[in-house]
Amino acid sequence: MLKTISDELIKHLYELSQLQYEKDEAKEIKAELEEMLNYFAVLDEIDTSNMVEETKEEREESFPFRKDLASGNNGQEAALLNAPRKEDDYVIVPKTIK
Repeated sequence: MLKTISDELIKHLYELSQLQYEKDEAKEIKAELEEMLNYFAVLDEIDTSNMVEETKEEREESFPFRKDLASGNNGQEAALLNAPRKEDDYVIVPKTIK
């Protein structure tokens, strides 16, 4: 059974993702999504009635959590040793906000 995706759904997905798009782009995305859905539709046709029930290995072991303890503070100098760029006592990072 072929699955189809409406233009309204594509528009809604773009709105949710807050992306700008062109009509040609939307047609391309729609075709790609339909192709993916149709691929999975093939899996729906597989007869799984005689499949063995899922098995789960039972273990007696338990994995206790370790205590969350603070380790030694290496200090600012040690932290700055790994910084790719630094100035005085600060790490320089790329600007992320325009």
